Amino acid sequence: MSSIFQAPAQVRDQLMSELFIQAGTLNLDRVFAQIIEGDVDHPTVEKVSWEQLLTHARAIALELSKEIQPRDLGLPPRSVAILARNGYSYVPHLIAVLMNGWTAMLVSTKNSPAAIDHLLATSASESLLIDQASRSLIQNCNSSIPILEFFDIACLPSHGLPSPKAIASEVLEKEILLPAIYIHTSGSTGHPKIIPWSHQFFSQTVSSYLPEIEGFRDHPLYCLAPICHAMGAIFYLASAPIVGSPIIFAKSRKPITGDALVRHLRSFSDVILAAIPSILQEVAEAGEGEIKELAKRVTVAFFGGAALDPTAGDLLSAHGVPIKTAYGMTEINIGSRLTVPKGPLKNGEWKYLQWRDGFKMHLLPVEGLDARELVVEGAADSPAIIDSESPRGFRTKDTWVEHPERPGWWHHAGRMDDITVLSNGEKTNNKQLETILLRDPRIQHVVVFGKGRPQNGIVVEPAPGTQGPRAFLDEIWPTIVAMNKEVPMHSRLIRELVLVANPGRPFALTDKGTVRAKFTLALYEKEIEAAYTNLEESANSKWELPAAFDEGSVQNFLSNVIGDILACEVNESDDLFAQGMDSLLAVRVRSALLPLVKASPMPSLTLPRNIIYTYPTIRSLATFLSANLDPSSEAQTISEHDKVFRTVKKYSQGFVPRSPRDNARKFEPGSVVAVTGTTGSVGSFLVAQLLENPDIRMVYCLNRKSSKDTAERQKEGFKDRGLDLAHFEDMSGRLRFLDVDLSKSDLGLARAEYEELRDNITHLIHSAWQLNFNMVLESFEKTHVAGVRHLIDLVLSSPRPICPRFVFLSSISSVSEYSRDSEVPEVSFSDPSITKMGYGLSKFVGERIIDNAVEKAGLNGTIIRIGQISGGVSGSSAWTKTEQYPIMFMSSVEMGIVPNDLPPVRWIPADVTARVVLSQTFHSEAKPLEYFHLENPDVTPWTDIAEVVATHNGRNLQLVSMEEWLAEIKRLSQEPGFNADKVPAVRLLGFYETEVTMPVLGVEHALEVAPELKFGPIPRSLITKYLEYLHL
Repeated sequence: MSSIFQAPAQVRDQLMSELFIQAGTLNLDRVFAQIIEGDVDHPTVEKVSWEQLLTHARAIALELSKEIQPRDLGLPPRSVAILARNGYSYVPHLIAVLMNGWTAMLVSTKNSPAAIDHLLATSASESLLIDQASRSLIQNCNSSIPILEFFDIACLPSHGLPSPKAIASEVLEKEILLPAIYIHTSGSTGHPKIIPWSHQFFSQTVSSYLPEIEGFRDHPLYCLAPICHAMGAIFYLASAPIVGSPIIFAKSRKPITGDALVRHLRSFSDVILAAIPSILQEVAEAGEGEIKELAKRVTVAFFGGAALDPTAGDLLSAHGVPIKTAYGMTEINIGSRLTVPKGPLKNGEWKYLQWRDGFKMHLLPVEGLDARELVVEGAADSPAIIDSESPRGFRTKDTWVEHPERPGWWHHAGRMDDITVLSNGEKTNNKQLETILLRDPRIQHVVVFGKGRPQNGIVVEPAPGTQGPRAFLDEIWPTIVAMNKEVPMHSRLIRELVLVANPGRPFALTDKGTVRAKFTLALYEKEIEAAYTNLEESANSKWELPAAFDEGSVQNFLSNVIGDILACEVNESDDLFAQGMDSLLAVRVRSALLPLVKASPMPSLTLPRNIIYTYPTIRSLATFLSANLDPSSEAQTISEHDKVFRTVKKYSQGFVPRSPRDNARKFEPGSVVAVTGTTGSVGSFLVAQLLENPDIRMVYCLNRKSSKDTAERQKEGFKDRGLDLAHFEDMSGRLRFLDVDLSKSDLGLARAEYEELRDNITHLIHSAWQLNFNMVLESFEKTHVAGVRHLIDLVLSSPRPICPRFVFLSSISSVSEYSRDSEVPEVSFSDPSITKMGYGLSKFVGERIIDNAVEKAGLNGTIIRIGQISGGVSGSSAWTKTEQYPIMFMSSVEMGIVPNDLPPVRWIPADVTARVVLSQTFHSEAKPLEYFHLENPDVTPWTDIAEVVATHNGRNLQLVSMEEWLAEIKRLSQEPGFNADKVPAVRLLGFYETEVTMPVLGVEHALEVAPELKFGPIPRSLITKYLEYLHL
């Protein structure tokens, strides 16, 4: 192996694929990438050579060519889009696309379905190449282009190395001007815009590393931005053919955090890091130990994309982390020198940069400011976009201030446009906030602040004649609350960051009467700084602090704080986000905890910014705080997955194994079935279908106690679903209703009732479960998880010679994160990372407890994972009006518009669901443990559904995009007299905007036992029945 990486002889004006092929050919045995498992503490480092990279790329290119005709040189450009997680596999797939002559449209996985559709259309992409993890992202897309999946590199046959192409100079001159890749902007003010990086433009980016080669040589390179981002493309792609620094990829399902960054770097040394400011800030906040560990691992930590908090930057630098500002944009590539410093930069010099060669950097005066605006003019290199004529170049809208003593050293001073970039890279559209707030006649002017901070705020100037600051803020607060419902979550306002202007310091205005934001913010600089300080560090509490810091005392304090902030009483085990908590209120709760920490024996404890998300119940939060604030506490905090394992273990202990029964006892013939949750949709159909079967001797209906008689509730359920009431009454002798409390070991039954149930049942179908996606696992434990164990104990104690079968109706949510194959297999899973959210975790825990009972105690168990259930085919086709699709239908009719760009659905009607459950329950060849899935194997195009809704009852509703539909709801909600009962979708806005798509459930085994599952697409006539039931 050569001691020094050999770059291609000619870098500029080369095709992007050829740069990689030439570089790889010269360095076959050198390391291209180093791959680790990012979620473990001591990962093995897998190394990939340049020879392997090129071999993989060629094999993929040949496979792709079987699906898409390669483009010959000289022909018009053609595009193929890539939507995939960042990782090594991304690189050979990208190079393969380039080798086949196509332009690669690099699509971020953070895009909405509408944005993905827009990018595919704008780039005229012919196909979309995705990895398994990104499959769910396209479920809601409307694009109809072919979709190809990433290839499993380990399974591809080797076709050897690609050879460099001999390209005629006149052909090359034209080819290098064509786009090699498309990178897109963030779309903070609308749809993302694609920026073409021509082969020539990319080669200019590569050549910008020439002055920096010595600093980079032989250092591993780790970039926290994905390749589809300009920062990732600059550091990962552009450096590779010229510098040859081994690239680090960390495989992880979790977002990168400061803790994760330090953990990833422990496997390496002398790393060149390209970081995101908010991650560096997390490391700074973690304390001296983490900072020194970072300093020990990196040669330099470049950062870009947003501002780094000066205090965090100074702290990192003071403890030996050589941080340095880097600057670039999608439109210009890298704009600053990437010089690797000899050590930490002192006296705040880390904030400054120097411009790289290749461009003419014009720093133009800005009226009324000391800062200057940067316009980039082409010289040896040229920007990808030209939007300025004098000088001719790209207007960055970034402003800069020169070092007072070092000419040519510049630090970033802000933006000229109306965007506030927060420390996490999120962008707040200032104009949006200002426009909404100025609708209130009591508000005269507004200015937004928050650059480089985790949260934005406003200074508001009252209209003449208003009251004092506190009274004024109380008056306008309903306006702010309404605005918070309309703007993105990261842009919402909290009371602590809403400042009222001092009449003695009026806003600075232009001649036209508009606010001069920079000047005005300078006037209130001290107040803004004080507001953030109070939010982060205040030692004063409006709530009485506890005298002790044991778990009980802390829990009482939290109950008072959270009750006041949420304006309701909250139980210790309630999920706070189900009670109205949101990201802004979570900030307020965290702020209220700071005085508690400062008054404790551990006043230096740092509270994570996401503490309320990590501990979303009063009980779990109290446990964490007391464990860390009370030196005498023995409490320990545990991870979410550990909670799952502990919960499974807790409810899997002490099973009483089945023992031989007295076979002399006589049992009446026929099956006796107990069903929990019979008053719901599937429960009602289960009861009706069981009663229709003459082999069923008795049905026990187990439901939670209500103010209304359970038999009467069951009758109402039958009536609502159009089931035969006469049949219900005729069969009353075969029905037994019991009110149960599943949280109790005896099910809350009298002894005689419990023994009757135990002695008679042959099957128990457990359907009752609270459908709440906001609750955490702990919130499900008391009733639902414990209920599984209590029902298992009931079944295991049966005197029957054959153990009754316990049938658990689980959910697709228990496998919501499955991505290994195209369909989820009908098997058990032991790794809780296969699901998320408390609801899915609780179902997962239920499955595991049943698995253990089968193995340890001789239970007969059947687990059925169920997908989306719709109204029944028979009867009234009732569909619960509070579910997402009925709400969508009702709201659409009221507004006169219907979304038409949703993905296909796999609905299965409730009566079909019940019939399949019973087939699986009474499967004659069932093994001790059976897993089935219950989901329609046939999809129904959403356009079929939308068309029926739009034309039903002679209507002619307008078909619109989901984005337009949501926007109309938001607009209507701001109108006086808005009635949420008529447009109930307003209550599910957050759900519709962030709806999680689920994997496809494999149903091969299910169809063998229950062929009726193959129901087919939902017919239009049934959709019509749903609308008629909803009186639409």
